[in-house]
Amino acid sequence: MNYSSEEIKIRKEFLQSQLELQLQISEKLNTQIKEIQEEISKAQEKNIASRLRNNELRFEELSLVGMNSFNIEEMDKVIQIISSTEEAEKKTKKHNAKMMKEISEAYLRAADTVERDKEQLKSEVFYKEDTIRMEENIEATKNKIAELKAHMETMRGQWGEELKMKEELYNVLCDIEKEQIAQLNEDGTSPAKGIGNGDTEPDNSDRISEELDDDDESTELKLAIERLKKLKKSS
Repeated sequence: MNYSSEEIKIRKEFLQSQLELQLQISEKLNTQIKEIQEEISKAQEKNIASRLRNNELRFEELSLVGMNSFNIEEMDKVIQIISSTEEAEKKTKKHNAKMMKEISEAYLRAADTVERDKEQLKSEVFYKEDTIRMEENIEATKNKIAELKAHMETMRGQWGEELKMKEELYNVLCDIEKEQIAQLNEDGTSPAKGIGNGDTEPDNSDRISEELDDDDESTELKLAIERLKKLKKSS
């Protein structure tokens, strides 16, 4: 079924405005993609988990010197949790890269659809099916963009929360380390049982699996922070 000349004109004007708007939205989405990628890159450069992992060696040295008031088994559990964040962070990076690829591809498809429909609008022959298809494309693209934007915001929030917890854990570890060094300077040295001296083997029954999902990792990090704070108060 063909439209009348007046109907074609009205529909073309409407679709033209919708397509231009859709192109603007797609371009804005592409800008947001780049912003998210930059944020993630900066966070990965900071690499807090790596700094935490390096702390393990310093705590082993302290355990060899002696820390009578320090619970070495608890510290071992915390170190295991810290170590598990490395693998979890790799998984997060891989997941984010996959999502960025999907978002970029969706943007390119949306832009391609807009350009193709703009060319169709130049045609003198315009059918009802063309209008329906374009309207469906516009609606589908709008929904996809809304979905991707919501996912990006969620991803940004989760990434920020993980960094915040890891930073807090790192700070608490540093505080404890400083206090233990100060205590050793005051009290002198004495043999300690725990990591690295061969007297006792750390209890690995509670070792944290490297296959933790995001929720489990967050819970374990929070528990680790609380345990460290308690250790700090009791030491």
